[in-house]
Amino acid sequence: MARVNNTCQECARKKQKCTREKPTCRGCIISKVACVYPENSTPKPYKKKTLSARERELEERLNQLEAAFKAANSNSSWLLPFHYQPSESTRQVAVLEDSLSFDAEGELAENDALELLGRVSTMSVAVWIRAKENSTMLKYAVRGLGFDLQGNQHLPPICAQKAIQHFSDAIGNPTVTNVRAILTSAILHIKLNRVKEGFAYYTCAVSMAKEVGINKEETLAFLYHDEIEREECRKLWWWIYGIDQFLRFKNKSVLDDSDNGLFLPGNYNIPEQDKTSYLGISIMASKDWFTPPLVDQNIQSCRLLLTRIFGKVLHFNHLYHHEGSKINVIYILSTLACSLELWWANLPGELKNHLNLLYSGMQISSQDTWRVFEMCTMYNFTRAEVLLPILFNYILENKPAMATTRSFMQLTVVAKESATLLKMVLHANPSMILRIPLLVVFLFHLTIPIYCATLIDLPGNMKVELQESLDIHVQIVKHFLKTSKVKPLILDTFDYLISLKDVKKLIVDFTRFKILDQNPMAFQDRPSKADIEPLFPNQLELVQTPWTCESESTAIPDFELLFTPN
Repeated sequence: MARVNNTCQECARKKQKCTREKPTCRGCIISKVACVYPENSTPKPYKKKTLSARERELEERLNQLEAAFKAANSNSSWLLPFHYQPSESTRQVAVLEDSLSFDAEGELAENDALELLGRVSTMSVAVWIRAKENSTMLKYAVRGLGFDLQGNQHLPPICAQKAIQHFSDAIGNPTVTNVRAILTSAILHIKLNRVKEGFAYYTCAVSMAKEVGINKEETLAFLYHDEIEREECRKLWWWIYGIDQFLRFKNKSVLDDSDNGLFLPGNYNIPEQDKTSYLGISIMASKDWFTPPLVDQNIQSCRLLLTRIFGKVLHFNHLYHHEGSKINVIYILSTLACSLELWWANLPGELKNHLNLLYSGMQISSQDTWRVFEMCTMYNFTRAEVLLPILFNYILENKPAMATTRSFMQLTVVAKESATLLKMVLHANPSMILRIPLLVVFLFHLTIPIYCATLIDLPGNMKVELQESLDIHVQIVKHFLKTSKVKPLILDTFDYLISLKDVKKLIVDFTRFKILDQNPMAFQDRPSKADIEPLFPNQLELVQTPWTCESESTAIPDFELLFTPN
């Protein structure tokens, strides 16, 4: 017997299983009825969903935006000459971008907003990169960019948060796909004539590209196609010119056309509110730009130029009269300092002094420091080289509080918050800790007072929180002590610590003896409460008396192991 695909009418009526045998199925044989199979009917045509007026309006805007994007993409080059004027198509993109906004009253729900951004990102990626690279993470990257574009400020808050999270996931997971995703975001910014943001995304992608085995030439080829050689020159120009514009803005120009043989082009109109941003973007990108062979070809000029510029910027104290300017300067200088750590050995002594001045002389409040940290996370600069200087600045402001008996509550808060930041550093890039010498100063500013506080009779909750924070800081110390090259650096730092009035010489001497293994028998016993309390006097002062031990013979837990030579 032949079999068919349909159920016979009798079996369908009785809602029973049909054997689908022709000419008669088994059910109809038993029932002794005629077995009739239905004829194959033609499926009903698909009825397209009727769009609402709002949906039709958005559909029309998307079509116009796509046409404008394609027209802008037909230009010969994105490189902007010094006399550059935006083309008609570029201005059209800006106008349409302004019109593509969302009502503050929430006319579009979260899912509708995300769907719309997804359609824009899909269209954009299809224009600027090959179709096979249009992966989910690429969409997320462009979607993360979408909430930041002009005209999209009224996205629902939860939608913006998800967009940030998607893009942060790409940054926190270095893969070839995610590198290309961030490069795509850079292209979008550049195409929309938002060059400084484009360079920020590009710099982030380059730093991730090294971790996944993509060299700089490949990223440039992906981003700029056949204009790699021209772009190398343009990058250096952006770095120098951004700084020069900032200095000219303050009537403190240190460059001219003949300075160190580096040519500086003519005037370029930069909005006043963007001048510090141009300096910041230029410096952030300098980490990748000042690498061989560029540094090898012009290292003397670069070193001299950096020294002069850094010295000038440090003295712009009148910037602090403007809201937010102090935050920008501190963030910029911190980023520059970390960039220079990559070739610290080659820096002139004058510049090293400037860097030390940055960390020891620029006092900022805790509130300002956390604003800097929030700004970093907002722009996805959550890597360790940016977090560490922010963390150190936070500790600088809280140093005096650690030296008084009334400050244990504040010390607990500071320790807990710094431990949270250190967790992020360890999660982002643990190896970076060993590459920032100034972190040693931070460690002995905070780790040792926390340890001493745990030896005093404190309320239970406070002592538990201090111990938990100490465990995190101990991990950082172990990172240093596992590397023999770092131990001499720690010892050199003691001279600086002793010179600070709020760092007790008793603690410094104690830790120095433990590291050098000098007279170890003198420190086998645990310090008593009487030994610890003088370290936290009511008044800030430098204790000149030598360390003495008068306690019971109880070994120092955990912390003793940290200062035992490997």
